[in-house]
Amino acid sequence: MATDLTGATAATAPLTGTQLAATALPDHDEMRWRPISDPVTQPLHQDFGLNECVSVPGALAWQQQGFISARKTPAVQDTLSFPDEAAARAAYRGVVGAMKDCAAESRALQKRYGLSQDAVVRRTAGTAGAADGTAWTRSWTGVQGFSAPGDQTNHVYAVRHGRVLALLHFDEWAAKAAPSYDVRGDAAVLRTLGAQLAD
Repeated sequence: MATDLTGATAATAPLTGTQLAATALPDHDEMRWRPISDPVTQPLHQDFGLNECVSVPGALAWQQQGFISARKTPAVQDTLSFPDEAAARAAYRGVVGAMKDCAAESRALQKRYGLSQDAVVRRTAGTAGAADGTAWTRSWTGVQGFSAPGDQTNHVYAVRHGRVLALLHFDEWAAKAAPSYDVRGDAAVLRTLGAQLAD
């Protein structure tokens, strides 16, 4: 299927303009996020892996925007375009289900690597309507792979609008600094991301 420079195919919604500005990322005043590069868009011919728990099938195009904080910790927005709204909605529901089981998955991974089984996953916010969204935190001793090793908190956001699903995540690493982000701001993050997808 032919793809133009915006990442749109004959059956997908365009992804240009769906990414958040660095100043809209969570805890910007403390983290002082800046983009690593321009967003990169490409066709997707396989399942998209977000973390140790979440794999998203069925997307046709993928855009990634990376950020780096003043603490040298990462944030990434991955935006996926689907053939239709029903496929995007099913993918969103799959992410929600996978994150519901993520504590058990993470602890099993920790056990396999001989680490303390300390993973805790918590849903922190949710929205519904034109833009469905859910936010979570995962606090754990990470296993090298998708995640960095060591004591950390991962913040994960999923928002679906129309045929597009956005997955935003950022990490707070104990080795860099104590966590500073207040998750009471997560509902606002979901609304901001939903509004960006709707533009």
